[in-house]
Amino acid sequence: MHQARRPPKDPLDHDPDAVRAAREAAGLTRTALAREVGVSLSLMSEIESGTRNCTPERMAEIARVLGVDPDLLARSPRVVPCPRCEGVGRVLEPRQEVSAA
Repeated sequence: MHQARRPPKDPLDHDPDAVRAAREAAGLTRTALAREVGVSLSLMSEIESGTRNCTPERMAEIARVLGVDPDLLARSPRVVPCPRCEGVGRVLEPRQEVSAA
């Protein structure tokens, strides 16, 4: 019996619902998108379900195939309450990868 995959430890860098919505708007099946992007159906399913993070390069390729701006597929910053500040929230930006120079 297979155990369900857990969500990634790090916050997701993409919005799984946006990926699915863009795919459906483009009229592609998950299988067709996976084939066009060059990944397995299993990986594409995990990206859309939010159980697997997506590299920036792969997200750019998904966006190119779907004909959308990659920023539309990125996870939006979320506001969480600040424990020390009543009624004030702080924005948590998605994690950005820093390349070594």
